[in-house]
Amino acid sequence: MKSTITTVIALLVYACSVSAQVNTDNSTDQPTRSYFQQVYFSIWGPTAFAGVNYDIRFTGKENGIGARAGLGVIPQYVEYRTINGSKQRTEYRPTILSIPFGLNYVIGKKKHFVEVGGGMTYLTGDSLWYDDVTTTYTWLGWWGVNYRLNMRNRISMRAGLSGFISSEFGSKLSSRIPVPEWSIGYRF
Repeated sequence: MKSTITTVIALLVYACSVSAQVNTDNSTDQPTRSYFQQVYFSIWGPTAFAGVNYDIRFTGKENGIGARAGLGVIPQYVEYRTINGSKQRTEYRPTILSIPFGLNYVIGKKKHFVEVGGGMTYLTGDSLWYDDVTTTYTWLGWWGVNYRLNMRNRISMRAGLSGFISSEFGSKLSSRIPVPEWSIGYRF
């Protein structure tokens, strides 16, 4: 147990010393640093409603190929349908967890970037808005195009469009109309 604690402390000290190293350009006194990881809170997009995501660039820079994964939630809601000309409650939907993951590519430099990506989202329940086929879970394909703005204080904002592809491609509104995505995060 004592050796485990010592190892964890040593790794934390090493990680802090590595993160404190900064590359400097000889022509200026301003340090430059690439923050190629970020954690952000997003609305809509691949989380299907709201969630927290982790994003990493495989290149070690703020642009290039990378991946994102997250955990989201779709709150409980009631679905209504028109039956015989009148709107009637058809089904109560409990809270559903969403697990999005995928690859993305970021293009740009300094503080302005464009992100293009795609992947899959697993929903722990069924949502008629996305898919009528399954009853206990749902798999959705997704695509996204976002603008990223990286600020000096390590804050990152993203805005764009995401679309879903379900097993009922073309028959559901969700597969025909992209949804907006907005997020705010912290780069490190």
